[in-house]
Amino acid sequence: MTEEYLKEDGYFRVIKIISDLEIIINAGTMEGLNEDDEINIIVPGDTITDPYDDNRKLGSLDFIKDVLRIKTITPYYSICHKTKTKVVKKGSLSQSAAAIGASALAALTDTTVEVEIPLDVDESQISNGYPVQTDPNIVIGDYARKRF
Repeated sequence: MTEEYLKEDGYFRVIKIISDLEIIINAGTMEGLNEDDEINIIVPGDTITDPYDDNRKLGSLDFIKDVLRIKTITPYYSICHKTKTKVVKKGSLSQSAAAIGASALAALTDTTVEVEIPLDVDESQISNGYPVQTDPNIVIGDYARKRF
């Protein structure tokens, strides 16, 4: 698969690793991306064609390394990070719900929040990074594509 085909088919590249929490891809609003869009970090696979429609190209069978979310976007690049959802325990009820005011009850209920989690990146490529500690997966030059 050629570099030109990949660009035409909506693929971008990882161009900078800021830290183990953030990377930059070379696409932004000018390419139709938006804040909070999900981005697949991929290894492009073989081109899939339809033998019943003049071998029309349907895309490629890509290996997805990771799924990130656009945190900050500019016209020409985006900062991406990875999050997960977790429940934050606020407390336990020692009184009956009827004896507690609505605002006090709300303060004791669990809340669901999204938190950033580290990416599997090549730490030797972090611009203000840490010493290499593991055998990570995301590297500068990896392909990225908006998740459908």
